[in-house]
Amino acid sequence: VKFDIEFEAKEGWGAQKKYVMKANWIDFSHSRNMVAAKIWGECVRRFENYVYAPFPVKNLPNAGAVDGFPIVIVINGEYQGLYTFSIPKDGWMLGMDKTNVNQCIISASGNDDDMCGFFTLPVIDDDQGFEWEHISDNATDADRARFQTSLQNLYTALKNCDSRDKLINNVGAHLELEKAVIYMIYCAHLGNYDGLTKNYLLWNTRASTKWNMSAYDLDSTFGNNPYGDTYYYPGQFDYARLATTNMIFRKIYDYGQDLLQKWHERLFMLKPSEVNKVLYQYAVGIPKVYFDEEVKLWKDIPGTKTNTIEQAMTFSEQQRQFLEDEIGNKKATETYVNDKIGDISGALDELHNYARSLVGGDS
Repeated sequence: VKFDIEFEAKEGWGAQKKYVMKANWIDFSHSRNMVAAKIWGECVRRFENYVYAPFPVKNLPNAGAVDGFPIVIVINGEYQGLYTFSIPKDGWMLGMDKTNVNQCIISASGNDDDMCGFFTLPVIDDDQGFEWEHISDNATDADRARFQTSLQNLYTALKNCDSRDKLINNVGAHLELEKAVIYMIYCAHLGNYDGLTKNYLLWNTRASTKWNMSAYDLDSTFGNNPYGDTYYYPGQFDYARLATTNMIFRKIYDYGQDLLQKWHERLFMLKPSEVNKVLYQYAVGIPKVYFDEEVKLWKDIPGTKTNTIEQAMTFSEQQRQFLEDEIGNKKATETYVNDKIGDISGALDELHNYARSLVGGDS
């Protein structure tokens, strides 16, 4: 929605003309999108507290993630439904300058899962692959081509990555790697399975030269499927399965287990107790009477009995336990393998020493 005048809809946003009024058809709780976005904002702040960010976003509204609040729309005295009033998918969400040709935001459109999962050469094209969400009106074809080349350099680095060294130095030269690790962990915890090859953002600035992953369009979280008519069950997607969906996640899983384990432990805001706080604090602002009106107005809306805060909380608790078990088993396996390697190495040393004693020499 574009208004005639600029106004500040929420303290800290600044005066703007462009906002979004989102109808949450697939999410009867009317909470998932904003709750998941608030949690992503906390993940980004946690990242920037540990890692230097050339283009910091932690002090922006919700750390560069979408932010918003529930509203009711009434037209000429007639109730039109519950909506969310929020920041748009636009440059000001990430503090970008409309005149700066060195900044852009692109989104994974979902038109080509292989391309948006970096299994095939990606392009930025509004009809396929990634779509432009923000680029300066002053940008030339050469500026757009530069971002296209940068994205394809990331693809090449991923394609050629076959070691931890290449993950850190080659992929990490084109991707804010640890933020990508955080996004993978976030998707696993919150069940953001609709954000693996679509509905995620990549943004870039000349300040960093690296692509940053960011969450967006989050009403299919906490097990809710993209149609709102069924649910993913906890444990259906673990880190190993996420690695099959996107080449970025595949390389992190294969060669960056230490990063995965480190951030799994650091991101305390993904623990169920913290997630539940955010769920409750957001949902408390939506009186039950409006849910009752939703059912009357939209008789075919899915999930009126099951799509609740309680369902989201249960998913969070069970999914966290599943991922904790996966991480624990992975550590146990690595410890076992390292111990065995140590045993073999020690045995070889003993054998070598025994051989030396037989010949009475030092060779």
